[in-house]
Amino acid sequence: MKHALNKTLVFVAPSVLVLAVALFLYVILFRQIGASTDRARLAKDIVQAEASTQSQSASLRAEYQATADQRSRLTGLFVPSGGEVSFIEALESLGPASGTAVSISSISADPLDKASSGTVGAISADVSARGSWAAVMKALVLAESLPYQTVVDQVTVTKGQSAPGSGASASGAALWQISYHVSALLLAVPPLSRS
Repeated sequence: MKHALNKTLVFVAPSVLVLAVALFLYVILFRQIGASTDRARLAKDIVQAEASTQSQSASLRAEYQATADQRSRLTGLFVPSGGEVSFIEALESLGPASGTAVSISSISADPLDKASSGTVGAISADVSARGSWAAVMKALVLAESLPYQTVVDQVTVTKGQSAPGSGASASGAALWQISYHVSALLLAVPPLSRS
């Protein structure tokens, strides 16, 4: 019986040893595969995040290019800092364009000389125009149609006496005066891009 036990041990011992080595290798390989899977999953997440970023970037670039015309018109709605004189000249030009006598009683503008580019301020003026009814109404419409985004408010219209010797009293036409407050937005722009 001893001989049968020895014979069994001769076969069982190497089998147990092979099984132990196989289990040891299985555990090592299982851990390596788990680590490789984790790295692959992380790499996949990184690639997906980068693809998403690239897609968003392409979408933003397309939107930026599609709105180029609109953005260029947008800055034209503002009076550029340093362009206050052109705003005043535009208001004064309302007189000859409408056939009225235009006067500007007050002007105020936010100081944007030292402001960073893109800072928004305001410019406003009190304007009055004197002339026929049609002329003062035309002056008001032209003020609302300035090349800037303007707000016209505090509008008052008064009927005045015709000027002596103007011939208006003979024709029955009276002089009218319209007064209003006009304001626009100022935009601080870099010194080289001021017009």
